Amino acid sequence: MSFSQGWDTGFRVILIYVGIVFVWLGMIEPYFASRSVSVIVMNMVAVAISAAFVSARVTASSPSAARPRRKLPP
Repeated sequence: MSFSQGWDTGFRVILIYVGIVFVWLGMIEPYFASRSVSVIVMNMVAVAISAAFVSARVTASSPSAARPRRKLPP
C-alpha cells in the first residue's frame, strides 16, 4: 500500500467513524438503558467496521490481488 492509499484509507476510516456516531446516536442509542454502555458498544462496532474496511483495502491493494498483465506479442 502506497502512502497516498494509506492516507486515503485513514481519512475514510475517520469518515466511517463519524457516520457511525451519527447513525448510532440518532437511531440506536435510545434502545439502551445506559448511555455509557451504548458508547462502549458504539466504539466496538466502529472499530470492527473500520478494521474490516482497512483489511479489505489492504487485501485489494496487495500484488496478488492485482489483475494479471496481458502478454504483449513479440
